[in-house]
Amino acid sequence: MKLRNKFFLLFFSNAILLLLLITMVLYLFLYRNFWEYVNSVELNKLDPLIIALKEIYETNHNWELLRNSPEKWHETIFLVLIEGPPTSSHIKQIIKIITGKNYILKLPHLPMDGNIIFLPEDPMKLVDRLFLLDKNKNFIVGNNPNPDESKKTLKNIEYNKMRIGYLGLNVPDVSKNHHPLSIDYAETQVNAFICIGFGILVISILLSYFFSRQLLKPIDKLTEGTEFMKSFQFDHKIDVHTNDELGQLAKDFNQMAQTLKAYENMRKQWIADISHELRTPVTIMRSKIEAIVDGIRECTTENIVSLKSDVIRLSKLIDDLHMLSQADSQNLHIQKENLNPKTPIIESLDSFQTPLERNDITQQVHLNALDHIIMEGDKFYMIRLFSNLIENSLKYTSTPGILRIQTSIHKSKLRIDIEDSIPGVPDESLSRLFDRLYRVDQSRNRKSGSSGLGLSICKEIVKMHNGSIIASHSKLGGLHIQIDFPIKGARNET
Repeated sequence: MKLRNKFFLLFFSNAILLLLLITMVLYLFLYRNFWEYVNSVELNKLDPLIIALKEIYETNHNWELLRNSPEKWHETIFLVLIEGPPTSSHIKQIIKIITGKNYILKLPHLPMDGNIIFLPEDPMKLVDRLFLLDKNKNFIVGNNPNPDESKKTLKNIEYNKMRIGYLGLNVPDVSKNHHPLSIDYAETQVNAFICIGFGILVISILLSYFFSRQLLKPIDKLTEGTEFMKSFQFDHKIDVHTNDELGQLAKDFNQMAQTLKAYENMRKQWIADISHELRTPVTIMRSKIEAIVDGIRECTTENIVSLKSDVIRLSKLIDDLHMLSQADSQNLHIQKENLNPKTPIIESLDSFQTPLERNDITQQVHLNALDHIIMEGDKFYMIRLFSNLIENSLKYTSTPGILRIQTSIHKSKLRIDIEDSIPGVPDESLSRLFDRLYRVDQSRNRKSGSSGLGLSICKEIVKMHNGSIIASHSKLGGLHIQIDFPIKGARNET
């Protein structure tokens, strides 16, 4: 099932559940409470009956007449209530009939068969619901009052400002009720529910379709964007004007496309540069070998040594490329141990003593801060790091020159500063010095061939040791390399 259909079903089902909830709430809080309202209205309309009951009470100053003759209770209800609001004389006439010994009713509007009076139909079912209580709320006559106080209502009966009893009305059971008002009310409510339900159904369908369509528009555009990305069309942008998570996802997608475009350009440039770097030494070696084969050059020891130097440079280039590819694929494993960083720095300097002296490069080395410092590192890669940096200075520093190495401790980090003298590096090149195969040939004289991978390898080694490396201008006029390493602490002297 498509995501659009899932969203539509989700919104639609929520609307249906909401409709059912509204129906239940209306039934529980409106339909049930309706009966309390109807009961209260009915009770308020029983004032004529209360007047008649007062007259009956006044006859003997008690309720014994109605207690002993329940039929008189029924007759009183019908005679008082069927005529509408009665006059005072009518009440007295009714009471005279009720309290008299002969209570065979002869009212002209009541059908009679001999001495039997056919009482009119009771549409309000008052006979089944009304009851009379004395002032102490003891039952006198009528239908038994509901024991649940919430299922009955009472109206006071007072005589000479004294409470003489209560007229009660039972609230009908909704589940068993057949009250005409309830039927009309129920039909009205059913019709209203049908209209509301149909309206909510139509609105929910429209809103579900609209919201599912609107919510999935950014996803459709993201899907379209991935299709462009599959074909390496990274310039295609997703245009989503929302401030929600999908809008942020679209922005991140566009940023990712630009990043992939940059990486794709770097990849192409990387392949082109590698091809050029490999082609140059191979072409040189091929031309030298062809010259020897063709007899143009003699196969002397000098020429063989020259070829050997070319092979060594080519091998170093291949090793550097292999190391960087392993670092990119995170397959470059290092074996860290507790070591004093002074050791790899000194060993690196020792290996370059002869070329440094030959090129008249003065060494200013200050390593006192490293005497008792311990850090986690791979000695082999640390030597390679400092060897690459010293070799870089050796290649690009004018003769005579200066190479300065200083160390210091800043909080929990070891800082190593390596500086050389002129020539310097242009400002625009500082941020690219650690890019692979990048060289600043035009501003720093290259005395020997270089692959442009040395500083890139330095950056990877520093990264593997959880450090940082940055390049800036040196106060000596050349390049300043600053390296920060985390340290474990001081070494205990033995």
